[in-house]
Amino acid sequence: MIQETGSNHPTSLYIYTDQNSYEPLARIDTDGNQEQHIRYFHTDLNGCPEELTDANGELLWECSFQLWGKRIHEIEHEPIEQNLRYQGQYLDRETGLHYNTFRYYDPDIGRFTQPDPIGLAGGFNLYQYAPNGLTWVDPWGWAPWKRGGFDDWFNNATVDEINSNIESVKRALRNGGGKHEMFPVSLAAKAKSLGFSAQELKALTVPTKDIYFIDVENKKTGVLIQGDHHNSSASKYLHDNLIEKLNGATSKKEAQKIIKNMHNKHMRFKFKC
Repeated sequence: MIQETGSNHPTSLYIYTDQNSYEPLARIDTDGNQEQHIRYFHTDLNGCPEELTDANGELLWECSFQLWGKRIHEIEHEPIEQNLRYQGQYLDRETGLHYNTFRYYDPDIGRFTQPDPIGLAGGFNLYQYAPNGLTWVDPWGWAPWKRGGFDDWFNNATVDEINSNIESVKRALRNGGGKHEMFPVSLAAKAKSLGFSAQELKALTVPTKDIYFIDVENKKTGVLIQGDHHNSSASKYLHDNLIEKLNGATSKKEAQKIIKNMHNKHMRFKFKC
């Protein structure tokens, strides 16, 4: 949920704890007079909102939940509606179900109402939310991992499990974004097959704002070009070539050599003033 609008409530813009997080930090409400009001979320261990306060710390909304997300009591201290629930979930007040991107979650029974769209790759229980509702999260309604436990999950997962959860894996490996990936996260399953750990892949990054590329061959003209990481032909051709070579690697050592040679040849750091 990024933004919501409606005739019965103000336009709300949601802000999260980081770029790839589903844990809400604040929301900015704009009323009919175009005045903006900042509300702050206070969450449980699993990122589920328990309180909403204004900029002065005054309590606007509060709710207590049972372990699997069923409401015990909800109090609106001001006429304000707050529908965010577990990370990635939005309450449908007509049905009582939580919209969870790829399926619906029923907090009364602590289960999804549809089977896992990735099948048995998400576990033998196709309707399970997570092994533990307090410390595990599943913002997409796919195979979950413990909050803060992605690295362990990745390191113990199979290549098929990586492929089955590739979009969630890519977001976790990007860890907020803004970095050049020397082993592109789109090849996470390939990296896993070669023996790379999550920690190693995260270490093979550098801030995009600090680098540029030189002497990269334009495959159409044969001319050597240079450019920044974003929106340049040099970046496109370098990434295409890097992906092609890594896809052909047959060992971790070979992949490391490809990464080292290509970046020593083509990547340069910008001088800081």
